[in-house]
Amino acid sequence: MQQNLQQADLLLVKFTILTGTRPGPLKNMLEDYKTAKMEGDKHIILVGKDKRSKDGPAILGKDKELQDLMSVYVKTIRPHFAAPDEECLFVTKDGRGFSEGTIG
Repeated sequence: MQQNLQQADLLLVKFTILTGTRPGPLKNMLEDYKTAKMEGDKHIILVGKDKRSKDGPAILGKDKELQDLMSVYVKTIRPHFAAPDEECLFVTKDGRGFSEGTIG
């Protein structure tokens, strides 16, 4: 389980660096991840639940490598430790979404 959490932490950092986003939008994006669209060779996620959502959704574009890593996380890693009813994509060791302001 510890290794799965470390992989999730690494993916969270990699996602933040490669997309140039703050960690905050990543906290709430499970449904947004599931409804993402392809534009050219990028997988585009529009994250509506964000502290800056009054300006429109946060736009996160993932290249193929990051999309492949995210797919492994969502299908293989996350189910091992996320609570069954949890709606956040990235979760803590308790299987719940990060508290407001703690994901960073």
